[in-house]
Amino acid sequence: MCSSDLLSAQLMENPTETNEIGVSYTMGRTALVTMQLLDVLGKSVPISNGKYNLQQPGTHEATLPVPNLPAGIYYLRVSTDVGDAITLKLVKE
Repeated sequence: MCSSDLLSAQLMENPTETNEIGVSYTMGRTALVTMQLLDVLGKSVPISNGKYNLQQPGTHEATLPVPNLPAGIYYLRVSTDVGDAITLKLVKE
């Protein structure tokens, strides 16, 4: 999973009881970063602030508001414009 663009990603609180998803990720090179939230069936769940953020090398943190997200298991996919991706399992209580 490691590459020169997206080196690592992790959830800041998991499981979570809040209406926000906190994620930390480390970039090796400048790239466009996109985040997508999926339910257990693979259906996309709408989130804001998840599309096309140009990030420089280094560690970054993002907070994604998810109001009214029902309890359950979700997958947060962090990807770059060159195809690097890391998928994180999220539990919403």
